[in-house]
Amino acid sequence: MLKLKATRKIPKAGYIFVFQLRSEGLFRFGCIVNADAVIGGFEKMFLIYIFSETSSSKADVPVLKGGSLMLPPIGTNRQCWLSGFFETITNVELQDLNVLRQHHFVDFTGRFYDEKGREVAKPIEPVGEWGVSSLRSIDNLICKKLGIKPPVDIPDKYKKALDAGKAKKITKTVSFKVFQDYCMISEIPGVIANPNLMFLYVEAENDREFEQAFDRFGRSDFGKEPESGGIMDEETRIIIPNGKRFYGVSYAGDLDGWLSNLRGYCQKYDRLRGKINQDTFVLCTDERLQLDACEVVVNYKKNYQKRR
Repeated sequence: MLKLKATRKIPKAGYIFVFQLRSEGLFRFGCIVNADAVIGGFEKMFLIYIFSETSSSKADVPVLKGGSLMLPPIGTNRQCWLSGFFETITNVELQDLNVLRQHHFVDFTGRFYDEKGREVAKPIEPVGEWGVSSLRSIDNLICKKLGIKPPVDIPDKYKKALDAGKAKKITKTVSFKVFQDYCMISEIPGVIANPNLMFLYVEAENDREFEQAFDRFGRSDFGKEPESGGIMDEETRIIIPNGKRFYGVSYAGDLDGWLSNLRGYCQKYDRLRGKINQDTFVLCTDERLQLDACEVVVNYKKNYQKRR
């Protein structure tokens, strides 16, 4: 998709939004039909429609009805608006759209649920996927429906290697480039591995709690103090679909000592930990989330650090 206009305004039910595919010069339309849905086990998700109608101008909105959906209903989060790929242009009364009476979804085990997270025995078509769809996932679903390939920009310096059959050596780099290309997210600490510098994301209720916690990391309150090295605030905040916040830190020197100390803090205050594995955010509970389905803010405040 093409980037349009980013906004931090919280989307609401009835909002009509536009988006553009790279391979088209047309505007396509969608609508939020529920801004408080429970999808994939996550609360306060956005249930959206993607319509079949198009227009050459985003100001020229065609007649949109629930019976002209391109895809089954989709659950997503704010990232599509925060990153500017969905642009809200107007709002309507939902009854004017002939909204479906029920919205059902299927999970990977074959069980069906409604938009309130309740299991249902007999689903009603169209049935969507029981999960929080990222921007890239939505883009891929639309392209698949239209029978077109999602465009992928591969840097020229890698094309020769691909043509020579050396794809395995550059898969990781190209994968990260594609991830950046689709999600418009700056380099996120922890995506690229560094054997001498470890990254960890620690849960906190808000920025203030994290700042207070950061000043205490490394103390004997949470176990043995690290013998060497230091820890740095990476200024990065990740909010997963259920609203929990995680703050990035990096540490060097006594890697085992710092990790043990951070684990001790999380255990004492009942906080989760997370780390990044390429484009996946992995929690200490082994729950895995697509990184582009999370709200990621890099450099959200001035960097500060402490050294031992």
